[in-house]
Amino acid sequence: MSPTYVICSECGKRALRVATRCPQCGVEFAAKPARRARAIDIGRLMPVLAVVGVVTVSLALATVVMRRTTIPSEAPAAAPPPELDTAMAAASPVAAHGERRFARTWTNVRTRRSAAGELAGVLLPGDTVLADSLSRGWWRVTFEGKVLGYAYQSTLVTELPSPH
Repeated sequence: MSPTYVICSECGKRALRVATRCPQCGVEFAAKPARRARAIDIGRLMPVLAVVGVVTVSLALATVVMRRTTIPSEAPAAAPPPELDTAMAAASPVAAHGERRFARTWTNVRTRRSAAGELAGVLLPGDTVLADSLSRGWWRVTFEGKVLGYAYQSTLVTELPSPH
């Protein structure tokens, strides 16, 4: 006999367990006790809850430590990069250690040969610098004997750009 059926005590026919009356003879079935939901056994869950708690606390502590080690100390707000005054370099003779180049457009001068390098300054269109040691597409640029930083190759040209 399947657990989903009951047998009628009057006629012997079977009926669904959820039925309140016999479908054949109409006899009312005895009321069934309501099923209670199983109580959660907290004792069995305690080890799992303890592991979850330890992992959560560990992650929170790791996050706090990482933030404290990656956030720089209170530093004054960075000043905007200086615009480099290179107008006088056009009149000066070319030094033996570099070639005269002109900024084709607004040109960022970086502290290293990478777009990720800090901004050391900005050249305005037409500014003149001496460029030497081209490497990986970056010129090292100098002005009045002082190394300013590195400018990307395509932003420096050999002829003074004409005004638009």
